[in-house]
Amino acid sequence: MKILDSNKAITKTINKIIAGQAESRLKKKKRAIRENIKIALTSSLVASPEIVSLSSGELKVDFGLTDDPSDEIVSSVVSTIRLGINPVRSTGSKIKGGISLYIQPSTYSNLLSLNISNQEIEGGGKLPWLSWLLTAGDTVLVADFGVVYQQGRGRSDGGYMSKNASPFRVDPFFSGVIEDNFVTRAIDRAYPSFVTAIIGGLS
Repeated sequence: MKILDSNKAITKTINKIIAGQAESRLKKKKRAIRENIKIALTSSLVASPEIVSLSSGELKVDFGLTDDPSDEIVSSVVSTIRLGINPVRSTGSKIKGGISLYIQPSTYSNLLSLNISNQEIEGGGKLPWLSWLLTAGDTVLVADFGVVYQQGRGRSDGGYMSKNASPFRVDPFFSGVIEDNFVTRAIDRAYPSFVTAIIGGLS
């Protein structure tokens, strides 16, 4: 048997076939891949220390929350998942294209527009607690008051504000800024599962 084509030509032909099969496979598996990514991100968010604490821990008391906001937050972030299939093409010895994955606008507009993102306070007004948690970092937010933890006290039944505990800032263990907060950290933790979901769609 004599091979007449050059190695370069053979590689180009093989890559063209692989590219066509990959794009077709991705299009067929797009919905399944997206669902697996949603599951992975949901699990990562639900297990995050911040979501757990907002539901029934320190952050719930710190912000004086009267309702559990965790489900709405998780649902809002997961709903932003967008999966795009880019044309897969063979260019020379390389294959380009594939999947584009978008999660969570950097403005956090989806989260900050939720009703639960602000907590109504006595005497009128609202406390923008979710914005603080996502973007304020360790900045002092209330100079003259801080939180005293005591069961049965305050809006959350877990503590109250006192001058003796001033100042108030988001606990550094939970605090975040635009580029690094509980949402971005949950996405980073889930990244290996995203890769697994995409690879699984090609297998």
